[in-house]
Amino acid sequence: MIETIRGRHRDLRLPAPAFGPDYARSVRERSASAAFFSTRRSLSVFWATFFSGFFGFCEPFTSFLPVDVLNVDFSARTRAHPVRGQGRSHLAFLRTTRAGTSFSPQADDGRKEGALMDLEWLRKDAKALRRGFASGDPASIVRAEHVLGVRARERFGLSDAQHVVAVEHGYRTWPELRRRAAAVPVPLEQALYLGDREAADEIAERTPEPLALWTAAALGRLDLLARVHGTREAATHRPDLARAGWPPAPPASHDEQTVVDEALCFASINGRDEAIEWLLDHGADVNGAPYLGMTPLHFAVAFSRPSTVRLLLESGADRVALDEIRGRVPAAWARGERRRMLAGLIDGIETTHEYGPGKPVHLRVDFRRFPYVLDGGRAVELGGRPDGWRAAAERIARDRIVNVSRSGVVSLPVVRGGPGFDAIVERIADASVELYEGILELDG
Repeated sequence: MIETIRGRHRDLRLPAPAFGPDYARSVRERSASAAFFSTRRSLSVFWATFFSGFFGFCEPFTSFLPVDVLNVDFSARTRAHPVRGQGRSHLAFLRTTRAGTSFSPQADDGRKEGALMDLEWLRKDAKALRRGFASGDPASIVRAEHVLGVRARERFGLSDAQHVVAVEHGYRTWPELRRRAAAVPVPLEQALYLGDREAADEIAERTPEPLALWTAAALGRLDLLARVHGTREAATHRPDLARAGWPPAPPASHDEQTVVDEALCFASINGRDEAIEWLLDHGADVNGAPYLGMTPLHFAVAFSRPSTVRLLLESGADRVALDEIRGRVPAAWARGERRRMLAGLIDGIETTHEYGPGKPVHLRVDFRRFPYVLDGGRAVELGGRPDGWRAAAERIARDRIVNVSRSGVVSLPVVRGGPGFDAIVERIADASVELYEGILELDG
């Protein structure tokens, strides 16, 4: 019973139940009294006796164990027993942190905003608790009496069960819990805020709720985009990135252009390139910034979406637009090796190498199957194509271990387990300069 309760607790990412010696004694006492309320008295007495003996045997030993061995938080509250037949909570797979977006805001009352609560699941839990209490289920009776005391024996209706669930989750009343649950993003919304495509797709298979233009775009659902675009439904539910830890922003305008631009930003967060093309064809501004000056290109870089970055650049995205959060251009939102590659895709890579005085080596990044660092054929462009330049290019490709295309572009992919992005940049710059110098020698 205890492991089952603790397991469902992990599903909702809430504090672990407090199963210390005091709780063990309360289980023994309440399980014994619960036996008299069971329609299957002999079975209840058996389990009450079992738990009483088990905890009585373990209590002397557990008092000597360190807390980290027990892995128990004795200051936390208990919580709900699983709803029968529900299996694993549908929130269990939802990852609430992603690379570069690991926001974890703290509520004023000490509870984490990231602890997602499904109000419908809580209602079902309360109903299951009421049924379990009426049928004499010892675990349900223990839960009820742990919160209500002996008053639970006098009357235990649905409102009482809801109150028990609320208290177990750290709230004084059911209405208070219901208000907080309504204020916390629903699972689909949270997944879309975090750019978690896998989780969002899995949730949306059941129901794409809440449905609005921005959620349809973030899911990449062209059928839903066509259905809600230009209707009232498009703006019925507006996003709030502050719920995922981003800085709060003024309420968004309800004009049609803002709604469409907002959808384009969330399609960029989630890397939905087909939805981006659809929105651009239907009036979205590629440089629209409905949230604190963040353009779609800012979001695509921040969430590491290379194909989206390239699509937005090809569509005319502003490379030097400044956001209002950090006052940075899109490329400045790049962090880590992969995101530096995205910055190279946008602005290219300045190196310390030179073909000659006033001729710096400027590289760029392209994303195909792998990210590639290349010189754009600059060495051949400057040096020309005299007789024998192909032989010189093949020699450099062999000696430097790089690729040289028929048109003279020096390149190399960045692969996992390889030399690394910075080492590749250095190698391509060296090879490009060497190719240029080799071509000049042919002319001499």
